Amino acid sequence: YKEPPYTRIDQLIDDLAPEIAKDIGQSDFALYGHGMGGIIIFELARKLQESYGLIASCVFLGSIKAPGVPEVKKFPGRRKYTAMLNNDSDILEDVLLLGDAIPKEVVNNKEIFEIFMTSYRADLQMCSMYDFKTFKLKSPIIGFVGTEDVYDKEHLEPFSNFTTKYAKVITVEGKHLFISTEIGCKSVVESIKEHWIDKTGS
Repeated sequence: YKEPPYTRIDQLIDDLAPEIAKDIGQSDFALYGHGMGGIIIFELARKLQESYGLIASCVFLGSIKAPGVPEVKKFPGRRKYTAMLNNDSDILEDVLLLGDAIPKEVVNNKEIFEIFMTSYRADLQMCSMYDFKTFKLKSPIIGFVGTEDVYDKEHLEPFSNFTTKYAKVITVEGKHLFISTEIGCKSVVESIKEHWIDKTGS
């Protein structure tokens, strides 16, 4: 936390991509991103493909709506990113609406909570300034959505418009952070094994 957080996705990707490309080399690879991290992974996959010729065997995205899909209506109290940036109470309300995005121990600890808020504000700013440019990945896209998530399958299915391969949405038991539960994590790992490891032998 000594370095200032990123507030623009393009800047983050420009710094991240060459390091990831160097680590990947000629190896087979897949990518997974969850929530706001899904936007980053989506753009990272694009950058690796366009600038380095590196094509992920599969891109896995959890609990994220596809570009161009309207805002979620399931929780009408949720505010747009730009409307929350300067109001911590609005940010906290939004996080709590997700159901499981932040442990109560963090909310009740002022010092830890402020560390969380510093990062979360920056994440919100990144998302509010996200300028999507249409492109198609040459990788399959597998989306995951929780049974009690803020998103539905309909929010992820349009990712099929952004790949030359196939796209699929898998429902996993749990809320927004289903990846953090034993049953949710197991379901995701099994799907990664099915759609990547078993097919490529990686």
